[in-house]
Amino acid sequence: GTLTVYHHPKPKAHHSLRPCAASSLSLSEIMMNGPARLLPLIATLSIPALGRVDVSQSENTLQSPMEGFLTEIPASIPQKVPADGNTALVILSNPRSGTSWIVDLLANHEESSFVYPECFRGENRSMIHECFDEMNLKISKETIYGASTEELLTLLLQKRNVWWKADSHVYGFKFMIDQLDEVEREDASKFFNEHGVKLLNIVRENELKRCFSVYVLKQTGQAHVEHDVESKKVTVKPDFWGVCHDYTKRINQWQQSFLANIKPSQKLVVHYEDMVANTKDTFAAIQNFAGMKTEFGTSDMKKMHVGDLADQIENWDETLPIIEQVFGKKNVAKWRVAL
Repeated sequence: GTLTVYHHPKPKAHHSLRPCAASSLSLSEIMMNGPARLLPLIATLSIPALGRVDVSQSENTLQSPMEGFLTEIPASIPQKVPADGNTALVILSNPRSGTSWIVDLLANHEESSFVYPECFRGENRSMIHECFDEMNLKISKETIYGASTEELLTLLLQKRNVWWKADSHVYGFKFMIDQLDEVEREDASKFFNEHGVKLLNIVRENELKRCFSVYVLKQTGQAHVEHDVESKKVTVKPDFWGVCHDYTKRINQWQQSFLANIKPSQKLVVHYEDMVANTKDTFAAIQNFAGMKTEFGTSDMKKMHVGDLADQIENWDETLPIIEQVFGKKNVAKWRVAL
């Protein structure tokens, strides 16, 4: 018989299905040489699709990779953030402001260990599971529900436990300010200051296009695309624009209050419009802020909702006077065709 360990070649961070490579040992080799023969093969293999082969417990006992799929929570939560003394970086923004683009670049950068999900999104911290899954940590729901904000942040701001991130030194995730309540925001700002966590704030000035993107997301569930798509007109409910504008003002106030509590040396504000129009210099500023030596690569993500909103909104004649009243005529004239 043969023991075959399947493992992925270095994948893009958000692609879980990749062609597998395989390494095999005959059972006679295992019997003659003992479990130690296996250690060079599997001790460092993290297997996103099948689980992690864990040989840490005993040289004579192999845990099945199908038992829990992922490594267990550490016995104690690290005291340092990150535990190895490297850089913790958190992205703060509003929805539909270009965060998926920058996270895609960070997640696939050799120096960065970033997770894709918005870790604090969802009721009862439901989204944090996806973040821990990407980090290759198995943490029970009971542990997550009972943990403090500080404990969860400490665990999230560690290196991903996957082999292709072995050389990374910048770790983090993204969140939206309305995903934390008032007490959690206060706890998080104190935590960031105490542990030197860097905060990258991405701002989108074009509130009209951002609100439209939010509406389409809610209708279609499509957050981003990696290929050119034909734009389809949508009918926007007239009362949506005022609701979106009012909510944007509220979360902007929360965000500004949060940022005011962060030390100046630990925060960088970047505008989405600059990311698009002046990509090289803007990304260089982010790279320098994060302490990364090599430039960002490229992303497969494509811009959505390009062009005049008049060509994308079915009930445009009904919509135009409403948005001019909500956002102002000058802003609408500029924003409807801008980025």
